Amino acid sequence: DRVGRKRILVPALGLEVLAALLLLIWPTLPGLITARLLSGLAVGLVTATATAYLHDLHSTSHQDAGPGRFELVSTAANFGGLGAGTLVAGFLAQFATAPLRTTYAVFVVLILVSMVAVGLSPETVQDCADRFRYRPQRIRVAGADRAHYAVAAASAFTAFAIFGLFTSLASGFVAGTLHHPGGLLAGAVVFAVFGAAALAQTATSHLAPARRFGLGLPAEAAGMVVLAAGLRAAGLAAFLAGGALAGAGA
Repeated sequence: DRVGRKRILVPALGLEVLAALLLLIWPTLPGLITARLLSGLAVGLVTATATAYLHDLHSTSHQDAGPGRFELVSTAANFGGLGAGTLVAGFLAQFATAPLRTTYAVFVVLILVSMVAVGLSPETVQDCADRFRYRPQRIRVAGADRAHYAVAAASAFTAFAIFGLFTSLASGFVAGTLHHPGGLLAGAVVFAVFGAAALAQTATSHLAPARRFGLGLPAEAAGMVVLAAGLRAAGLAAFLAGGALAGAGA
């Protein structure tokens, strides 16, 4: 907010390029850990900054419009990107030569294109002349509305736990428990979860938060029940349906 969007995004995307190059040339456990650390730092810098940058650009170019377009684009960028990335990676893992390297080579090219696009985009934040010292802030709930804050925090935790379950373990479930090996199918499972999340968030954007909670939390629970039943019966269709329902709820 003080130094501008592009001064954060361009170096962060550079960190992503460095992480991908490390995964290309240093395919060992220390290389993996180092590259993932750099990638995680970059993701943390990019996600919040890019979302704020999208909001700035939308507000500047569509001053009389409501937030609907911005919400649609940011949802597609976040959840759609997570889903599309796993789908493309799954395809490359199954059909490309040297799958452990080809995926990251494609990633490097896409990030370089993104860096050029950000470089050509206008800056939306005026550089602050005053000097400041960063101080970590405690998490504090203003006022007496701690109960609603706790409910919202717990709900967010369950949503990201569901996404984490699929991004980390879905391929193992599909290949092991369900006996359907293949990178493309594993990527498609995660794509279905994040795709359902993006569609649900877009379709319900006009509803009040309480109404969205009332729809989302039961959908999460029902989706996990269906998913567990699919695992127990070794049924791929139920597993996919449960994942999509849980993702929509999340």
